[in-house]
Amino acid sequence: MDGIQADRLDNFREQEIASGVGFPVYGVTGWSGWKWLDSVDGYNTGAVWIGHATRDRQAGVLVGTLPRDTFDREFWPENRDRQEAAAMAARDQFINVLGPPMPLPENLGNAIVEHVDHQVNRHAAWKQVGWTVEGTESSAKVYEFAGAWMGISEELPHAHLVAVGVGLPPVLDLYKARGEWYGVDFAAPIRIRHLQRRPEKAMPYANESLHAEQLALVRTE
Repeated sequence: MDGIQADRLDNFREQEIASGVGFPVYGVTGWSGWKWLDSVDGYNTGAVWIGHATRDRQAGVLVGTLPRDTFDREFWPENRDRQEAAAMAARDQFINVLGPPMPLPENLGNAIVEHVDHQVNRHAAWKQVGWTVEGTESSAKVYEFAGAWMGISEELPHAHLVAVGVGLPPVLDLYKARGEWYGVDFAAPIRIRHLQRRPEKAMPYANESLHAEQLALVRTE
């Protein structure tokens, strides 16, 4: 790589993508495996997703903190169900972790998206489970499909909590995360380099081959 290319890469890595995080961000309590900043939605920070994976990358959890004042105002300004909006925010993350890591037939890919969208619309019927947030028992709604799950909790006054999991039961113990544990200073501007990470710092797929529940969506017999 010559000097010009290196300078361009450095400039790209230093691009600011969010002004900082002015609200508590939640992660999994006592996680001893890989941890990372996964994504930030919007310059004004409508959501922060932090990732957790076991050292063997057989299981993982993404936790999203969606601040009500920003998320509700700027990302979902329509007069709609805020819990549904929070569930929709987890939709893409959930679809991404289902796997398998290969191109899917178009009809199957479309069927999976339609199925997940339908379940988001039915979020009120999701299974209720218990989460713990900062030592306080909270309730959450969870949907499970093809070896993965997504959940939402609406009990915090200042944020929607959403999560996507693989290889672990959908019962979480959450705490206010410190940015340095995830390779970032939440109080400072967030740059592209904060999202660049080693391959092991990524969510594992729920499936290495097609799951029976995925295939059932297009089965015709």
